[in-house]
Amino acid sequence: MQPSRLEVWTARAQRVAYGGAANVVGALGGAIRNKILATALQTSGMGVVAQIQTSQIWLGLLTSLGFSIPVTQQIGAALARHDDPAIRRIVWTALSAIAAAIAVVSIAGLLFARPWSELLLGPGADPWLFRLSLIAVAGLAVQGIVQGVFAGRSDVRAPLTYAIIGNLVVITCAATLVGPLGLRGAVVAIAAFFPFGILGTLAIHRREYRSSFLPPPVPKFDAPTARAMLKVAIAALVMSLLDQGTLLAVRTHYARTQGFAANGLLQAAFALTQQTGAVFYAYLGSYAFGKISGARGTEGIRAYVQKQWAALMTVAAVSFAAVMLLSRPLLHLVFSEKFDAARPMMAWMLFGEFARVGMQSWIFGALPLGGLRLYVPLGLSYTLGIAGGYAIALALHLGPMSVAFAYAFAGIVALGVSAVVMTARRVPLTLRGTLVLLAGLGGLAAMAWLLTRR
Repeated sequence: MQPSRLEVWTARAQRVAYGGAANVVGALGGAIRNKILATALQTSGMGVVAQIQTSQIWLGLLTSLGFSIPVTQQIGAALARHDDPAIRRIVWTALSAIAAAIAVVSIAGLLFARPWSELLLGPGADPWLFRLSLIAVAGLAVQGIVQGVFAGRSDVRAPLTYAIIGNLVVITCAATLVGPLGLRGAVVAIAAFFPFGILGTLAIHRREYRSSFLPPPVPKFDAPTARAMLKVAIAALVMSLLDQGTLLAVRTHYARTQGFAANGLLQAAFALTQQTGAVFYAYLGSYAFGKISGARGTEGIRAYVQKQWAALMTVAAVSFAAVMLLSRPLLHLVFSEKFDAARPMMAWMLFGEFARVGMQSWIFGALPLGGLRLYVPLGLSYTLGIAGGYAIALALHLGPMSVAFAYAFAGIVALGVSAVVMTARRVPLTLRGTLVLLAGLGGLAAMAWLLTRR
């Protein structure tokens, strides 16, 4: 018997609620963590921590080898066939490859910690900040596979558990370590999220995920399975490295020219902006991508995208507008009154993030629709937008607002490219979806302009 319309919407609401709850936990945990760090380290210290975080994200993506997306896609397909042995081959093949990458990156990181630290932070930088961040690099690499397992099953509960455990550990470590250890304690606290979050989540959800890991296949690394994932993995890796590498280069130049205090303000705006967008990416990544990977042909993908779009983007527009209006009290709550100057940055970054959510909501079916030839150019459009936007901002002498401008510019460029390409591939928006998008962009741009003028 087909479920009623009420049952369908109730199920959707529950899935969004789980994703929203994970984001709320992450936002609350991040707020408490940032409050501890901001109080102890001030704006300049937060600027240093931001550089270390940006570096560890880039290295974590390098170490993950791009396997997260193909793991999600392959597990979604294997589940449709009820093929548990195939799921175990996928998981263990990816983990085996990543274990080797972690060993290589860790050894290289320990050997070259001093020059890498000075490149990020300037002469005389503490190399132990980078060495300690290698814990997070390894954790990020494994996290990509574990979350791929969750997303392949369209499981929205396990990410909530992950957020709860990880944030409790981070808050505890920040409260106990930052005081006596300063910046080193902050780096350890942030890095602790990953190993404790992963192990704790798998322990709690062991019944659901035991069959995804045990018994391990023999051999653990399966070459045919690796080859099946390799094309997508390489493309995802290149795109991620270019994306985060561009951001790392931009942030490093910004910190060198504007100072670490300005970089700390930028990090405050960046953190709150990302937390706002995270709930929508969580829904798309942990549920919708797994589902659309099983959609049949262009008609199925178009129907699923159009079904999600208007409702998702309406909620996004309201959410981003609310955060923009509440930016001052949020900055005070999560950081301190000394971060008031981040408000104009945050306004335009929220505008850009809304455009990016629109882009991702439109193209999350690009991989099953057109493969790498469609997926890669769409993904790279955002990276090129960041680089181009920052170059324009430097030419216009926008100073502390330069990265915020680049963020907004990149969102619009990527959304525009996605609109043209996806429409040409017969996945257009409905009239209602188009009106929602235009109203959201216009309203948020007007709000950002007014907030910047104050």
